[in-house]
Formats: sequence, structure tokens, C-alpha cells
Amino acid sequence: MRLSRLDETRFRASDFQRNHSQAIFGGCFLGQAIIAARATTPDRPPSVMFARFLAGGDPDQPVDYEVETVRDGRSFSERRVTARQGDGPLTFEAMVSFHAPEDGVSHARPRSSVADTPQDLPRLADLGRLYPDEIASADAEGVGGLRAIDARLLQPHDYFTHPAEPHGRFWLRGVGVAPDTCGYAAVAFLSDFMLPVAAMLPHTRSAFDGGFTSVSLNHAIWFHAPVRADDWFLHESESPWAGQARGLSFGRLYASDGGLAASTSQELLIRRR
Repeated sequence: MRLSRLDETRFRASDFQRNHSQAIFGGCFLGQAIIAARATTPDRPPSVMFARFLAGGDPDQPVDYEVETVRDGRSFSERRVTARQGDGPLTFEAMVSFHAPEDGVSHARPRSSVADTPQDLPRLADLGRLYPDEIASADAEGVGGLRAIDARLLQPHDYFTHPAEPHGRFWLRGVGVAPDTCGYAAVAFLSDFMLPVAAMLPHTRSAFDGGFTSVSLNHAIWFHAPVRADDWFLHESESPWAGQARGLSFGRLYASDGGLAASTSQELLIRRR
């Protein structure tokens, strides 16, 4: 989540989390875009981001972010953020809105009851060792090998052993989070992890068995409250629809104290190999 500032509107990122395909993990673009946009609107927290993933990113090459001021109003600011590598085409673009804090009516959907705390659940990468006759180690280690994310599934067998209902719940947090990391950027980074998997669960024994080609197309995140970047978050996900080689998932990210931190959505390209 650390960017170098090139000038007033341009920023550069050089360190990335790789995804299972060894490209840049989509959450890097989301979190880094928040950092870049927020540097131009320091007095207002983000309220929503709508993002499109346009091309895969090479983790061995820096990514340059450019921030365009679309509007600065009395209550809202709008920024357009684009990302590219070198002279290549755009790899990512987003619209980020910022809203000056103000009082208003409020309510929030409570999280589902949770019996297990994240500390009581095994790490994702350890599931193959704990359930060797049911979960393939390669599947669990492949998705659990993201060094910057610690994830704990509440019902891991639904993800690895049989077709399941299109919804899931899992705890996750950043690993080695710096004390000064922006909480909004951390939530954006984490929000991309396993959210679209909900759309695949009814259609395969294991959502990570390699039988599908899956690519994130677009992503939205609504920010509801400030959070600590090093907190545990419970992500509740569900998919209302899949078809025409695409799947749609929605999610809610709860902080460890039960407060609703953010709502999410993502559209995924799903093709059988």
C-alpha cells in the first residue's frame, strides 16, 4: 500500500501481491487506487469506488497511477484513477467518491451469528494437511499462499469438496500491516479476495481445482465506517446469478467488533477450460 509520489497527480507502486496466476492480485489495484485518490482529497473519507479490471498486471513492472479531479463540491469530491505499466494500455480504472462527514439517519444489517473466532480456525493453506483425504493440498495452498492475506474459512468443505450453495463466510486480515496503513485501502485490498468464488460454488467440486478460467471484470465497494487496517474482517458473500460465462457476487465486510465496514460487489468472467 505504499506509493511514491511523482507529482501532484501521479503516483507509482512497485511492490505487489501475486495471485494464483502469478499476475498482480486485483486487490492491489483497488487499495493503491484509494491511496492515490485520497492523497488529493486528504480531508474527506472515501464513500464508494467503482472499478474495472482492464488487463492483467505484471508484478515485475511498476504501476503508475494518475488521478484526475472530476469534481469538488460542497459535500462530495469525485476522482478518476487510471493505472498503466510503462507505455502499455490501461490495466485498471476507477471512479472514487469522497464524502465530507455529516449527520444523518442510520441503520446497518447485522452480521450472521458466528460461533468461531478467526483464531479458532485453521489457516487456508493448512487445510490440505488437516483434511488430506478430502481437500487437495495443491488447491488449498494455491489460494492460501497469498503472503499478504491470512484467511480462515468458516465452512471449508463447501469450497473444496462438493458443489455448494452460492454463498460463503470467511475471516481475513492483512499480514504484516504497517501501523500507518490507511484502513480504507486495507479494506479495498482485502475485498477482492475470494468474493467472486461464491458464483462458482454450485458448479464445481472445488472452486480452486483449475477446471475454470476466471477473471475479475469489475468491482464496487461502498465504505461505511473508518476501520483499523490490521483488524480481522468477516466477509459474508453471496451470488444471486451466474450465466453467459459471467457470475455476480455481493458481499458485506464486518469489522471484528461486528460493525458493518463496507459492502461489495464483483462481476467475474467464468469459462470452463
